[in-house]
Amino acid sequence: MVININLLPAKYKKKTYIFKICDYLPYLVLVSLALIVFNILFAGILSFENISFSRLKKVWDRKSPDYRAVVALNRELSLLREKKKSLESLILPKVCFSQFMYELYKSLPLNVWFDELSYDSKKVKIAGRAVDFNTGAVSALKEFVKNIKSSRYFNNVNIDSMKKERIKNTDILYFRITLENG
Repeated sequence: MVININLLPAKYKKKTYIFKICDYLPYLVLVSLALIVFNILFAGILSFENISFSRLKKVWDRKSPDYRAVVALNRELSLLREKKKSLESLILPKVCFSQFMYELYKSLPLNVWFDELSYDSKKVKIAGRAVDFNTGAVSALKEFVKNIKSSRYFNNVNIDSMKKERIKNTDILYFRITLENG
């Protein structure tokens, strides 16, 4: 063993610090207590969440068969809708577009013109004008509607709007008609 004797004056001596646990004991106890309280709170929160989760799991386990039944019913419903579409396509009469247009052409008086025509499988919308030549514009539109009603393609004819104008001593009747396939 070596004995070390330091004869230097106090201001030049190396200061050695001795760690005394007694000085820090109150702080260590407070920190330890804080950590214990934190762990107890954290464990309480986790157990509360675990209880909540187990309750939810029990409810889910009870309702799970119902959920599976609803999902199965939705699948079956979508299959039935597809079958319904297929059957409707077989049942609904097919309309040949060229025959339909020919029927419209045959129904037109000389002084009625179309500006717009939109067609889907159930409705036809027509916007056009009737001009006063030898017969009146209103009577020309009336004749057109009568001819359309006698057609085998349309069972319902609705005049949506009419507007009459006079341009250079000629009456012009603007109209919109909806035809439903029959």
